[in-house]
Amino acid sequence: MPVLTVSEVLAKRAAGELRNQPVALGGFWSTPPIDHSCTVPPSPPPGELELYCTDGESGITELDEWNAVFSPEGRMTPARGPHLSPYVLPAISLALYEHRVVDRRRASPIPIVVVGHFDDPRAALCRPAAQDLCRDRFVIDRIVAMEPSFARLPPPSP
Repeated sequence: MPVLTVSEVLAKRAAGELRNQPVALGGFWSTPPIDHSCTVPPSPPPGELELYCTDGESGITELDEWNAVFSPEGRMTPARGPHLSPYVLPAISLALYEHRVVDRRRASPIPIVVVGHFDDPRAALCRPAAQDLCRDRFVIDRIVAMEPSFARLPPPSP
């Protein structure tokens, strides 16, 4: 199976391709250095694939850049280049989130190759207004390769 870039995946998906098939995706994984709380979810409750309150924070970028950067006021700026925010299966989430802070510093994005899919059956559990978003959510099924040792660390604080 060919490993596609983020822009290739996004273009093929927009063209109506990549339906009901595994997709190999390569890029750079990043996630915020800390978790945060969310406000009370709306009613009816959002589906898992909506990524309520965290959509856009973690993700895979084509360029070696963070999927999102946060200002001191909490405003989120998305990556400049092609990027996507996948749904991560709970069984593999620890492997993706354990490397976000190294020596109390936010590590740079990590080179990664994953296999996943679109059109997940959980999309049916999303609110009606989010159905398309949920069908188009890339779901990571497994990590093929991940190289945390390639991540660059920022210089230590004085």
